[in-house]
Amino acid sequence: KRTICIPVDESKTTTSAIQWAIDHLIQPETDQVILLNVRESPQTGAYPLMVSESTYDFLATKLKEHSHDLLRTKAKLLTSLNIHVRAISLCGVPKIELEYKINQLQPSLVIMGKRGMGVVKSLLIGSVSEHLLHHVKVPITI
Repeated sequence: KRTICIPVDESKTTTSAIQWAIDHLIQPETDQVILLNVRESPQTGAYPLMVSESTYDFLATKLKEHSHDLLRTKAKLLTSLNIHVRAISLCGVPKIELEYKINQLQPSLVIMGKRGMGVVKSLLIGSVSEHLLHHVKVPITI
């Protein structure tokens, strides 16, 4: 039995990666797919907020709910094809949280899309897929 991790977000590349995995790789009778989504907390986002504790809690709850909704939506296609799915919602910096969780889970394979930011933007911001390619101890298909 194989375990296949697919990091997901709201991008078209996520949908393409899932569809590619369904078409070319996943064997419903034996494989388990683990969908991973990382939401940024209001304090780790691009613009950290200085807000009251109640506002922070409200925002954190909304971000968590959004992550769970996204995972449910992405899992629906897989479960409709009788593919065994687990979904895990994480909170923090995406490349760091994904690196930690993938190394902890030790899946057979990671499948993910690449956004195609270009060389300059990738160097400045840092690509999640590039980071994982160099820091996880399992095969990755991008």
